[in-house]
Amino acid sequence: MRKLYAQRKCLRCVTTCLLIFVFAVTSLLSGCGTAYEDEFNQAMNQAASEAANAVKQELSNAADKAKDDAIQWGKDQLESAKQNIGEAANSAKNAIQDKAQEALPQPGPPPPSPTPAPPVVSFTDDGFYVDGIFYSSDVFNNALDEAQEVAMEDTPAEPGTVYAEPVTIAACYLIVLGMITLTVIISQSGTITISGTNVFPNTWAYKDTWQRYQADIGRVSVPTAEAGVRAKAKEQGLEDITLIYRGGSGTAENLTPRVVDVGGLSYYLYPPDEVCTVTALELVNLTGVLSAIVDGANHASVIPTDISKLREWITTRGVSVHPYTQILMDISIKAKP
Repeated sequence: MRKLYAQRKCLRCVTTCLLIFVFAVTSLLSGCGTAYEDEFNQAMNQAASEAANAVKQELSNAADKAKDDAIQWGKDQLESAKQNIGEAANSAKNAIQDKAQEALPQPGPPPPSPTPAPPVVSFTDDGFYVDGIFYSSDVFNNALDEAQEVAMEDTPAEPGTVYAEPVTIAACYLIVLGMITLTVIISQSGTITISGTNVFPNTWAYKDTWQRYQADIGRVSVPTAEAGVRAKAKEQGLEDITLIYRGGSGTAENLTPRVVDVGGLSYYLYPPDEVCTVTALELVNLTGVLSAIVDGANHASVIPTDISKLREWITTRGVSVHPYTQILMDISIKAKP
């Protein structure tokens, strides 16, 4: 009995302990659930608040951008309208000006430019006048020596001119005197006019002009003249030669140095764009009395071997044909470009 009683007492103790444990656990679980619920509610409230703020910020940003876009669009529309108005105003202005211009009387064609009168030329025994300015015969001959021959159609007869009938042109030269240009016309019948003034046969002007014309007769092209000089050199046993070119007519006066030519006669090493005479350095030096010296990139000088003879040679220009001049004429060939 006592053993059963002890067992029952022990069972009651165990039961009591279990009840106490269950109560404790239940109480503990009940307290934890309340704490978790509070934390959950706080987290939900915080998330909702943050979401609401984010949405509010996005709405604010969208509103600001929409406002800025609207303002910019308005500005663009205003600028485009101003530009269109400006273009329309300019078009209207141009149209008004065009109409006004059309309403004005239109000017006729400009009057033709007056043809400049030819220089007035008159000759004396030792020179000539051009528009009242005197030039010596030496000036005329120097200019004639450098004058360019030009092509010219036959001159028709006109009332008041020196021609009684149409003239067939044999040669025409342009003489340049500073700013003045004189036109020299030689007819096949032998008449000579200088800027419309008839030159009489018994005058120095006629004789010198005719001499220039005669010098040009038979003038050949530069290549033909060069070939002729090479042939002359070959006859003298010269193979390698240096061609030189004297600009001008090739008359005796052209091949005689002037007072200012203290260095002798000037020659080119290359063909000039004008009438000239062609010879060779070696042919000049072969004469024994004349020397040809290259003294520039495109220049050579012909001087007497005895330089003291240069003054004597110069004094014969326009007076007589010096032996040195005749030598150059014999070894030269007249050419044209």
